[in-house]
Amino acid sequence: MLAPPLKIVLFNTEFYTPLQRRILHLNRKRFTLWRAGRRSGKTTGARRWLLTESLSPVRVEIPSFWVSPIIETARKVFAHFCREYRKAIYDFNLTRREVILLNGRSIFFVGADNPGSIEGEGAWAVVLDEARHLRNNMVWEETLRPMLSDCAEIGGGRSLIISTPGYDGHWFSNYCDWTNSEDEALKKRFEDYTQFTTKTLEAGTIPESEIEAAKASMPEDVFLRNYEALETPPGEAIYKEFGKHNLIQELPKWFSRSMVNVGVDFGATDDHPTVFIVMASDYARRFHFIVEETYLYKANQLEVLAEATRISSRHYPENFFCDHNRPDFVREMVKVGIKARLAKKDVLDGIEKVRTLLLKKPDSGIPNLYFIEKKTRKLQAEAQSYCYKPGTQIPVKDNDHGLDGLRYVIMGVVHNRATTVRDNG
Repeated sequence: MLAPPLKIVLFNTEFYTPLQRRILHLNRKRFTLWRAGRRSGKTTGARRWLLTESLSPVRVEIPSFWVSPIIETARKVFAHFCREYRKAIYDFNLTRREVILLNGRSIFFVGADNPGSIEGEGAWAVVLDEARHLRNNMVWEETLRPMLSDCAEIGGGRSLIISTPGYDGHWFSNYCDWTNSEDEALKKRFEDYTQFTTKTLEAGTIPESEIEAAKASMPEDVFLRNYEALETPPGEAIYKEFGKHNLIQELPKWFSRSMVNVGVDFGATDDHPTVFIVMASDYARRFHFIVEETYLYKANQLEVLAEATRISSRHYPENFFCDHNRPDFVREMVKVGIKARLAKKDVLDGIEKVRTLLLKKPDSGIPNLYFIEKKTRKLQAEAQSYCYKPGTQIPVKDNDHGLDGLRYVIMGVVHNRATTVRDNG
């Protein structure tokens, strides 16, 4: 039962694309850094690499790991892996997100947001996914790297670190640069490392015409990171694209108000209010209008529920995409029939999506995101003052609660990214 999958997976040269084969199969360095543009095949290639490494018949009692920045992403990769490689899988455990291969080795799919869940285990092979979302190298250096040491002398202990580029000065960017350094000390430190950089066009997965269209429709630095695989300097102002072109007095006559959703950021103080951001969108999810904002200061649960009920009766929203810090509030909303869901808090991806929607498109001269001017004054003020900490890609957490709600609803509607909450009471 074991031999056919091993033969098919390990020796079939069609298993990888030519690009993936060069980076993942022919390259035998212990630690591979791969920074790549969107749709370059890095995630699918990484799944294939982890499978081929883990099917080794040596020390099968030592598990392998896929590590995503957050557990929600790891769950998605786990589901993809189970569907894609079911013929090489003996069993799996949904609760533990564990795959047991036909050779007996386990692969665990975990989140870097809880490194304690994997500390103490040895590791045969590790994939660290989207490293740009990890603010520092501690998960790699203090948790994952030591786990690989036990297998170094027997053909294992290898790792693949992949990411879309982030900003200059990020640890992943530095590692890629240091791997090619002429400095003797860095050469010694990174002698087990190699790095590859792949533009989206080089991967051949997206037509050049689509890449040119993307270049014309998104901020320059966002395009450079996502398609050209280039790091960009971190700027202080975050929503540079926001301007008068995003402000209107009322919904335009050409817009058919087809769907309404709400972003909610919970708070209970003067400095951190609870904010509701109401957004109307067309069914194609191309144009979005922020039609109303509500800021509640020192609001208790009853006041939050009352406002959610008022918005529901007035706008009939499809979903409330809610912050995670008050799950008790979310459960109460669900109990009274409000369609509340936990938002996905992908901060950097959310910021990039909002920026792209704010941008005035060169072809049409109009953006995809608008604000009803008289009804969104506080949100506009937040957008104008929102900035990064100097020299970093970390937003300053001050006067940004409406923007958090905006990001939740944008990601929930445009990318359909949220988690359903059940009423367990």
